[in-house]
Amino acid sequence: MRHDPVRAESVTVSATHFVRHFSELRRNAERGPVYIENHGKTGWALLSAGLLDALAQGATGDVMAREAERRFDALMDALTTRVLLLDDDLRLIRANAAARRHLGIGDEALGAAVTALLPRQHGELIGDAVARTRDSGTTESFEIDSALYPARALRVVTMRMPAGVALIVDDLGDPGALRSVTAEIGAMATALRALPASGFGSINLRGAIDDADSSLVVLSGAAPAQLVGARLGTLFDVATRAVVNDLIERALGGGEAGSTHAAMLLKGENPRPVTIALAPRRGRQGIGGASFVIVAGGDRGAA
Repeated sequence: MRHDPVRAESVTVSATHFVRHFSELRRNAERGPVYIENHGKTGWALLSAGLLDALAQGATGDVMAREAERRFDALMDALTTRVLLLDDDLRLIRANAAARRHLGIGDEALGAAVTALLPRQHGELIGDAVARTRDSGTTESFEIDSALYPARALRVVTMRMPAGVALIVDDLGDPGALRSVTAEIGAMATALRALPASGFGSINLRGAIDDADSSLVVLSGAAPAQLVGARLGTLFDVATRAVVNDLIERALGGGEAGSTHAAMLLKGENPRPVTIALAPRRGRQGIGGASFVIVAGGDRGAA
């Protein structure tokens, strides 16, 4: 039988009464605590083992729930993404640190309608999106210009969750600057392809090629399928492979850019002297790989 401490029936008796009527009170302890008074002060209580276990489990559950909530808050606050959790009435029940900083809000905002917390320019647009997600369960994603921070773009995602909606906002940065960087990278790639006998690509953290430009295909004489997935070091002869692998290790392990001379293996030909340059590719989570350029020419084996 499971005992519910919330509905427990308790009685209070004197110490003398407890001694004289122990058998009866023992049965009462199955339903609720028996408090024992001595000289008008309650100092003891009799509980059945089942009722005591139920009380202990309830207390343990509360502690675990509070600890889980504390860890969830810490995880939320560690995110750079802005996250607002809304109830089914689209009122705020939790906002992580990034969202609070972005909107300039504190605990006083809890319980407020989400549209009241957002800039007027976007309140209706985002409010309609979270309402549609609540009603249909469909995730929505769209981009807007930030109303609070000029020249910043935001990606907004609305997701259904139990008894509410999650509003997730990522800062995409300055779209103009992003377009400028993209154009610069494109121009650099075009310039590299214009170099005679050169090729470029990128490797992942295992040192395997994950992107092989068409120029690398021409330089190596290998098919794209043969290059992608192959370890970069295997493109070079045994005599110079060690220095290339060392260059790769310094880039991926230490974040160091560098270059070296080596001899590149070519299908049906003698190894070709080349110079290879490598630079780490950094992201939000740290080094995620490296980019490389190979140009024909150089002293074979020289570092």
